[in-house]
Amino acid sequence: MNSSKGKAMPPYRIWLGEVEDPRFRQYFDSKRPQLLLGSARDDPLERMEKLTNGSLGTSEFAQTHGIKPRMDLLESVPREIGALGSYRKKDDASEVRRKVSDHLLALGYVLDPAGGNEVYTIYVINLVDDSATGLGLGKWVYVGETSKTPEERFAEHKAGVRHNEAARDYGQDLNYGLMSAIPQVRFKQDSLWLEAHTGEALREDGYEVEGAH
Repeated sequence: MNSSKGKAMPPYRIWLGEVEDPRFRQYFDSKRPQLLLGSARDDPLERMEKLTNGSLGTSEFAQTHGIKPRMDLLESVPREIGALGSYRKKDDASEVRRKVSDHLLALGYVLDPAGGNEVYTIYVINLVDDSATGLGLGKWVYVGETSKTPEERFAEHKAGVRHNEAARDYGQDLNYGLMSAIPQVRFKQDSLWLEAHTGEALREDGYEVEGAH
């Protein structure tokens, strides 16, 4: 007889930690912790320990950089959000996690709901307009950021999936030379900061820059 038959599964709970590695590079705000947010059926502290020690085998980032529990920040979230509650349904926990993320981001925290496992890349597209007045002589570019490969994103631009008229109509190829020194990052806010910073730096070097919001 299966003794576990009919046994209720543990509820989902929210966990929150920060990148423990003091050498982990920060861009958007070096004075703020890089927060990682998730939900699981484990006790939150046990979940973060498992992610860090590799026993789950699901987070190369956590194993490399470590997670320091920050459940104290969850305690500061407005009670009506339910950050410290427990939830039988995964969708309910996911909705609470989204609200927690929105709250902490609104307060200026740097946060990744993907556990640091998403990789963001800054890409630069050479723009050429053969019919225009001098644009496209190696000094007209589009700058963007993506969690896909630059090649995939460039193809999307050309297909009109990612709407930008300059990239779609005048994108010629990727400028790997300009892209090579730009680091890949694991946090969306860092990626957006690098995108804007790259655009500013290229403008200072005399480039006509599209994108780089």
